Amino acid sequence: LLALCGLLGMTWLFPVTARALYRRQISRNDRPGGSPSPLPPALRKELVIGVIIPAHNEDASIGSTLISIKLAAQKMYAMTDKVKLRVTVGADGCADQTVKIAESKGAKVVQFSNRQGKWKTIKTLIERHADCDWLAIVDAGVIWSEDFLLKALPLCAARDIMAIAPTYQNTTGGWLEHLIWNIERHLK
Repeated sequence: LLALCGLLGMTWLFPVTARALYRRQISRNDRPGGSPSPLPPALRKELVIGVIIPAHNEDASIGSTLISIKLAAQKMYAMTDKVKLRVTVGADGCADQTVKIAESKGAKVVQFSNRQGKWKTIKTLIERHADCDWLAIVDAGVIWSEDFLLKALPLCAARDIMAIAPTYQNTTGGWLEHLIWNIERHLK
């Protein structure tokens, strides 16, 4: 049941969040046109991508997630200096080492002393990143490939794209979780 709720939440989270941000994104007339090349030549201005990670007692996985984001950023920075990442972890009532680990990996941490839940944490982090051109909502435990940002940049530069919902698989889950992620990957 928990895995099914997760599937429905993630399957609907990205489109709903994108729709909520649609008016802000579409009203920006300075977004460059798209290009299928690895780095869009139309990126003439700096593009700011906010990476938000809601976390509740995720000390076992937050470090790996942040390292993968850092490696993807390093590969991207080797190709362009026109994109900046702002990585923020929303520590939702954490009683473990999540905050310490996230800070040690270079992420900004917003702490919520009382647990407020994943969706309210995401909403608060989105509001704090309203000045970003794009937002990436990442679950703790997700590992980005080193070329993820290079693949995403052309999509971020395209005027007709308002959301990107990458598919990933939790490699530490059980058989039911693997089945659910395979179904979600097929649906996307």
